[in-house]
Amino acid sequence: MLPSAQVHTHEAEAYLHPRSQRPERQTILVVEDDQLVRRSLVTFIGSLGFSVFSASSAEEALDYTLCHPIHLLLTDFHLPVRNGIELASSMRAKGTKVPVVLLSGYLTDQARQEAKEAGIEVFLRKPADLPLLEQTLVSLFRGIGRR
Repeated sequence: MLPSAQVHTHEAEAYLHPRSQRPERQTILVVEDDQLVRRSLVTFIGSLGFSVFSASSAEEALDYTLCHPIHLLLTDFHLPVRNGIELASSMRAKGTKVPVVLLSGYLTDQARQEAKEAGIEVFLRKPADLPLLEQTLVSLFRGIGRR
C-alpha cells in the first residue's frame, strides 16, 4: 500500500519523495478533482523522485502556474467548471508550454481530436496503469531534455 500524501482541496500541495535522485527536480502538476485519486497519483509520482504539486480544479491549477513553473501537466479530463483540454489550452494561451498527459476513463473521438488540437501529447486511461504512467513520464522528460 502506498503512503498517503497531504493534499488540500483549496491549495496546491508539494510532495518530494526523500529518495529523490533527480538533480533537475522536474515538477509535475497533477490536476484531479477526486481526492483519493489525486493523493494516490501524488504519492506514486513523488515516489519516482519527481517534485509534485496538485490541484483539485482547472482554476486552482491556473492560479498555481501564474507564480510557479512546472515541467509537465497531468490532468483528468473531467473537472469541475472546465475540463482538462480547456485547462491545457488556457495554460498554453498564458505562456505555459509543457507536455500534457490527459487521464480519462472514457474519451469520445471528438474529445480526442480536441485534445490533439490543444497540443496534448498523451492520453492514458483511468484507472491509471502505474507502470505505464511511470514509463510515460520518464519518456516525456527524456524528450524534453533533447529539445
